Amino acid sequence: MQLAGKIADADAAAARDFAELARRASSPAAAIQNAFKAAEYAVNAAAPLFRRRRPTTHDESKNLAYKISTACGKSFGKLLVIYLGSYRHENGTRMKKALKLMEEVFEEVRKLGVKV
Repeated sequence: MQLAGKIADADAAAARDFAELARRASSPAAAIQNAFKAAEYAVNAAAPLFRRRRPTTHDESKNLAYKISTACGKSFGKLLVIYLGSYRHENGTRMKKALKLMEEVFEEVRKLGVKV
Protein backbone atom coordinates (compact mmCIF):
# COMPACT_ATOMS: atom_id res chain seq x y z
CA MET A 1 0.00 0.00 0.00
CA GLN A 2 1.28 3.45 -0.84
CA LEU A 3 2.07 5.93 1.90
CA ALA A 4 -0.88 8.15 0.89
CA GLY A 5 -3.24 5.21 1.32
CA LYS A 6 -1.85 4.44 4.77
CA ILE A 7 -2.23 8.06 5.82
CA ALA A 8 -5.79 8.13 4.46
CA ASP A 9 -6.62 4.96 6.42
CA ALA A 10 -5.17 6.54 9.57
CA ASP A 11 -7.24 9.68 8.95
CA ALA A 12 -10.39 7.59 8.52
CA ALA A 13 -9.68 5.77 11.79
CA ALA A 14 -9.07 9.09 13.55
CA ALA A 15 -12.36 10.41 12.15
CA ARG A 16 -14.21 7.43 13.61
CA ASP A 17 -12.49 7.89 16.97
CA PHE A 18 -13.23 11.63 17.17
CA ALA A 19 -16.85 11.02 16.12
CA GLU A 20 -17.30 8.58 18.98
CA LEU A 21 -15.77 11.07 21.41
CA ALA A 22 -18.07 13.79 20.09
CA ARG A 23 -21.17 11.65 20.54
CA ARG A 24 -20.19 10.70 24.11
CA ALA A 25 -18.94 14.13 25.25
CA SER A 26 -20.56 15.50 28.37
CA SER A 27 -19.43 19.05 27.61
CA PRO A 28 -20.91 20.92 24.63
CA ALA A 29 -17.51 22.51 23.92
CA ALA A 30 -15.80 19.12 23.79
CA ALA A 31 -18.56 17.73 21.56
CA ILE A 32 -18.18 20.63 19.11
CA GLN A 33 -14.39 20.37 19.01
CA ASN A 34 -14.43 16.60 18.52
CA ALA A 35 -17.21 16.78 15.90
CA PHE A 36 -15.15 19.25 13.88
CA LYS A 37 -11.97 17.19 14.15
CA ALA A 38 -13.92 14.08 13.09
CA ALA A 39 -15.26 15.86 10.02
CA GLU A 40 -11.84 17.28 9.18
CA TYR A 41 -10.16 13.88 9.39
CA ALA A 42 -12.96 12.35 7.30
CA VAL A 43 -12.47 14.95 4.58
CA ASN A 44 -8.68 14.54 4.73
CA ALA A 45 -9.07 10.78 4.28
CA ALA A 46 -10.56 11.47 0.84
CA ALA A 47 -7.56 13.51 -0.39
CA PRO A 48 -5.87 10.64 -2.30
CA LEU A 49 -9.06 10.08 -4.29
CA PHE A 50 -8.61 13.55 -5.76
CA ARG A 51 -4.84 13.12 -6.22
CA ARG A 52 -4.24 15.81 -3.63
CA ARG A 53 -1.87 15.94 -0.73
CA ARG A 54 -3.30 15.77 2.77
CA PRO A 55 -4.62 19.21 3.81
CA THR A 56 -2.64 20.96 6.55
CA THR A 57 -5.01 23.86 7.30
CA HIS A 58 -8.71 24.22 7.96
CA ASP A 59 -9.09 26.22 4.74
CA GLU A 60 -7.42 23.49 2.68
CA SER A 61 -9.77 20.94 4.26
CA LYS A 62 -12.72 23.19 3.43
CA ASN A 63 -11.60 23.43 -0.20
CA LEU A 64 -11.28 19.65 -0.36
CA ALA A 65 -14.75 19.28 1.17
CA TYR A 66 -16.14 21.35 -1.71
CA LYS A 67 -14.29 19.08 -4.17
CA ILE A 68 -16.10 16.12 -2.59
CA SER A 69 -19.46 17.81 -3.11
CA THR A 70 -21.18 21.13 -2.64
CA ALA A 71 -23.24 19.63 0.19
CA CYS A 72 -20.10 18.41 1.92
CA GLY A 73 -18.43 21.80 1.54
CA LYS A 74 -21.42 23.65 2.94
CA SER A 75 -21.76 21.32 5.91
CA PHE A 76 -18.03 21.48 6.61
CA GLY A 77 -18.05 25.29 6.34
CA LYS A 78 -20.95 25.62 8.78
CA LEU A 79 -19.21 23.24 11.18
CA LEU A 80 -16.01 25.31 10.92
CA VAL A 81 -17.95 28.46 11.90
CA ILE A 82 -19.37 26.67 14.95
CA TYR A 83 -15.91 25.34 15.83
CA LEU A 84 -14.32 28.79 15.65
CA GLY A 85 -17.20 30.44 17.53
CA SER A 86 -17.51 31.32 21.19
CA TYR A 87 -18.21 28.53 23.66
CA ARG A 88 -19.26 30.87 26.49
CA HIS A 89 -22.88 31.04 25.40
CA GLU A 90 -23.34 27.38 24.50
CA ASN A 91 -26.70 26.01 25.56
CA GLY A 92 -26.62 22.71 23.69
CA THR A 93 -28.20 23.81 20.40
CA ARG A 94 -24.87 24.45 18.67
CA MET A 95 -23.64 21.08 19.93
CA LYS A 96 -26.62 19.32 18.36
CA LYS A 97 -26.09 21.24 15.11
CA ALA A 98 -22.37 20.35 15.12
CA LEU A 99 -23.13 16.64 15.54
CA LYS A 100 -25.69 16.80 12.72
CA LEU A 101 -23.22 18.57 10.40
CA MET A 102 -20.53 16.01 11.26
CA GLU A 103 -22.87 13.21 10.18
CA GLU A 104 -23.67 15.06 6.94
CA VAL A 105 -19.96 15.34 6.13
CA PHE A 106 -19.51 11.64 6.94
CA GLU A 107 -22.39 10.71 4.59
CA GLU A 108 -20.81 12.61 1.69
CA VAL A 109 -17.36 11.09 2.32
CA ARG A 110 -18.85 7.58 2.57
CA LYS A 111 -20.34 8.04 -0.91
CA LEU A 112 -16.74 8.03 -2.17
CA GLY A 113 -16.07 4.68 -0.51
CA VAL A 114 -14.06 6.04 2.41
CA LYS A 115 -14.75 3.97 5.51
CA VAL A 116 -15.47 6.54 8.19
